[in-house]
Amino acid sequence: MFLHFNMRRFKCLKKSDAGKRGEYYFTWRCYVDKNENDMDLVQGFSLGCPVDDGYSMAVGDARVLNDPKFSVELPDVAEGENKRVTLDLFAWESDYSTEKVKKLFSNEAAAKLVEINSSAQQRKDQTREDFLEWVFDDDNGFIGDLVDTGVGTASTLTPYVTMSKALFKLAGWAFRVIRDNSDDFLGFTRAEIHYTRIKGEIVYRWIFDNGAETWLKGEKAEIFQNWQVLEGDQGNELDSKFLIQIVAASPNEFKEPDPD
Repeated sequence: MFLHFNMRRFKCLKKSDAGKRGEYYFTWRCYVDKNENDMDLVQGFSLGCPVDDGYSMAVGDARVLNDPKFSVELPDVAEGENKRVTLDLFAWESDYSTEKVKKLFSNEAAAKLVEINSSAQQRKDQTREDFLEWVFDDDNGFIGDLVDTGVGTASTLTPYVTMSKALFKLAGWAFRVIRDNSDDFLGFTRAEIHYTRIKGEIVYRWIFDNGAETWLKGEKAEIFQNWQVLEGDQGNELDSKFLIQIVAASPNEFKEPDPD
């Protein structure tokens, strides 16, 4: 069973940039508890715009995006077991350090955090210092390689990175550092899927910012969600629409519905 996501389109309603155009992109992360102490994380970013930039938009511009577009395999559940998978989406306006933001939202960053924490013998302060040094260094070439190879796309399943729950909290701290010292962070939304197995069959429901869907069984019709991205100081405003769906087929066999 797979979670399929596609940011179908967005429109620029308002921008803060003094120029005629703003440059916008999205990042995402998907995570689930693995056991009492650990969790699995997979993450990515918009692949269709320049690595060091976003999609160029003037006020009133609308774009069919299909980016980010990805599929994530959902962990199996035993009879009566409950699972929750969380998908976080972030919107940004490109400024002066877009590569750093995208670097943080790569699976390589998650794996690097685990590696650094092990080298630092799980000393939190040392891990923080070494990880931020890695994020802010100039070794960003692998980001372009991810784009070129299509890693993190709907047709390529990126494996989860396992880390402790305590380390995941440290990753949240790194996000806040980037948010406050990098590109303009515009907004965030969350989707959760709760699922279990009853009499051998998977049943699930989505929970979005605007409420919960009813319980569903098996592969169902796609769900479209509108996401109004409004920056805290109301300097930028975007209107976006994304598709999210549970599918049984592997990503390279799944056919997405016709464009809306």
